[in-house]
Amino acid sequence: MFVRGPKARGAVRAAGLADVGISSDETTATLVDMLLQEGVRGKTVAVQLHGYTDVRQLERLRMSGATVLTVTPYRWVKPDGEDKLPRLIEAACSGDLDVLTFTSAPAVDAMWSTAHEMACTVS
Repeated sequence: MFVRGPKARGAVRAAGLADVGISSDETTATLVDMLLQEGVRGKTVAVQLHGYTDVRQLERLRMSGATVLTVTPYRWVKPDGEDKLPRLIEAACSGDLDVLTFTSAPAVDAMWSTAHEMACTVS
């Protein structure tokens, strides 16, 4: 099991599992470099996506002969009938917020796409 960074390593070890490698700079590209050095031809490689799909890295694995499976545990789904996100976007667009924080890439993507649908520009 290879991990991209210390959070993943900690979670793997907390589950009682062992990792055999960690990306030196916490990037998917470096992690794929490590896998390619190990050799992936004829192997099935499962990749957990973290919000944005790095198509180039998945293609590198496939071009090296791996069968690539992906899973996306972090997804954002707009709730039906909820107006909280539009209200947040309106507050951001009108300058009523001093700080806006995000905890995941899917949350950022959801906000920007909803803001675009609302024709609102967040600055």
